[in-house]
Order: sequence, then C-alpha cells, then structure tokens
Amino acid sequence: MEENDKKFGLGSIKTKLALAFGIVLLALISLNVVFLVIHFRIVDAYDRTTDNLVLENRFVELIPNFVQAYYNIINSPKSTERYAAYDKIHKELDDTILQLDVAIVNEKSRVHYRGLRNIITNIMSECDKGLTEIKGGKLIGAIYIYENARKVEYYMIENTASLTVEELAYATRLKEDIQVTHQAMITTGILALALISMACILFAIIFSDTLTRPLAKISLVAKNVAGGNLDTNVEDSLTRRDDEIGSLSKSIESMITNMTYKFIEVESSRKNLAEANADLERIKDDLQRKNEELEKFNKMAVGREIQMVELKRNIDELKIRLASVEKEKGPATFASPIQKKTGVRKKEKRL
Repeated sequence: MEENDKKFGLGSIKTKLALAFGIVLLALISLNVVFLVIHFRIVDAYDRTTDNLVLENRFVELIPNFVQAYYNIINSPKSTERYAAYDKIHKELDDTILQLDVAIVNEKSRVHYRGLRNIITNIMSECDKGLTEIKGGKLIGAIYIYENARKVEYYMIENTASLTVEELAYATRLKEDIQVTHQAMITTGILALALISMACILFAIIFSDTLTRPLAKISLVAKNVAGGNLDTNVEDSLTRRDDEIGSLSKSIESMITNMTYKFIEVESSRKNLAEANADLERIKDDLQRKNEELEKFNKMAVGREIQMVELKRNIDELKIRLASVEKEKGPATFASPIQKKTGVRKKEKRL
C-alpha cells in the first residue's frame, strides 16, 4: 500500500479525496470558527445588555436616595456628614451614567435612555442649585426643588421601565440570534465532527434552557409592570440565582417594590389631599355661617345704637323741658312757704 501511495503520489484518487476531504473539513471548521466568533460576540452583547439592565435599574434605587439625601441637608444645613452622603450618591449616579453612555448600543434603547438621562441629570442639577439656595438661607426655594424632584421621580421610574422593556426586547433578539448561530454551528459541527456536533447540541439545549425560560418569565413580568400591573412578582427561583439573570431578577423585583411604594404614597397623598379639600370646604361653610351671624349681630347692634341715641335725645329734651319748667315755677314755688313761715313768726312775736 505504501508502494502504491508512492507510485501514485499526490495525483492518486486517495490523496485527492483526502485533500478534498481536508479542504472541506478545513472549510467547515473555519466556518464553524466564524460562527463561534459571531456567536460569542452575540453572547458578549447579550451579557453587556444584561449588565446594562442592572445598571439601569440602579437608578430606581439611587435617585430616591439622592433626593432623600438632599432633603436631609435641608433639615440639617450645617451637617458635613449629610453633605458627604449627598456627594457619594451624586458620584455613583455620575459613574452609572458614564458607563451607560458607552454600554448601550441598541438604537431604540438609546432613545429611551436619552430621555431617562435627561430626567436624572435634571434632578441632579436642580438639587445642586438647591444646595446653593440652602447655603444662601433660602430654604423655601430649596424645599420647592425637593417637592419637584419627588414629582419627577415617578416619570424617572416610568422611563426606566420603558428602557428595561426595550433592553429586554433587544436581549430577546440577541437570544434569537444566538439560537440561529447555534443551529449553524450544529449543522457545521455534524459535518465536521460528530463529537463536536453532540457537544454543540448539548450546549444548545443547556444554554437555551438557562436563557429562554428565565428571559421569557422576566419579559412577561416586565410587560405586566409596563402595563400597570404591579401585583406581579418575579419567581424566587430566578432571584436566588447567582448569575446575571438572578441579578436582573432582583433588580426588577426591587423596581416593582419601589414602584408599589411610590404608588401607595401617591394614592395616600391623593386621599390626604381629598380629605384636606373636604376640611377646607367645611371651614369655608363655617366661616360663611359665622359671617352671616356676625352680619346679623352688627345689624342688631346698629339698631340698638340708634335706639340708644334716640333715647338719649329724648332724655336730653326732657331735661331741657324740666329745666325750663323749674326755671319758670321755681322762685314762686319756693318763696311762698318761706313767706308763710315768716308771717307766722311775726305774729308770734306780736303776741
């Protein structure tokens, strides 16, 4: 056989078949390597997307803490510790924004992210202005900034939810691309090596099972939250995981909890406002009734005052008349008895 090989050399059918097989095998392996490279790039993009989801959902935790730190400074303007806490959260927000500025590559996600970024930077800049107001002793302006920041928090949470949904949709598309590359690798692997094909099939089953089901469940939870259903929960099996899926599940669970608390606070504020309006209406009615009573009392007092003036005038007229009568009758009336007594005494003396 060796002699035949030497005889035919490179032109033998065996050599040609071996060479052709080698070329085909090399081509299949090269194609498989290409698919592997594409696959791992997609997986890397998927991993970065899940990391982005974790970073994005940090805003739901950091922004309320940031606004609260600002409010703590309003309560204690001279506390250096509260300024330090404020600056620490401020730096964390800046770092998170810088990371997401580079990390988010999906165009639709960037549209949502720009809106979220504008809201967050606006809250931060307004709170920074508020610190200037506090240092200047203008606490009313600082409190007004705090109240506006609390109101804007709700829109920040909504934008975060929208961005999360878009990122999850992008992750789902990446997952579909991953599945496509898997199928291509499986096909080329079968042609290249049975062992590689079996390994790829096993990897595809495990990988698909570990990604498809959790992502489908998380996607369903995110859609329910985006639709306004805050009663939905992430399964405990997902939150107990130690990978990015577990981290994402915990972040979404925390987001749902925070959104629920915010919704309860908003609902409580609405009820308190309604009760306050009702109290104001009652106070308004009481004031109106008191004003009517006071008006009646004033009318009665004015009437009595007029009667008193009239009575005083009548008394003065009577005094004038009495004085006139006494003036006319007084001397004659008082002289007669005296004269009578004088006359009697004279008679007594004569006797």
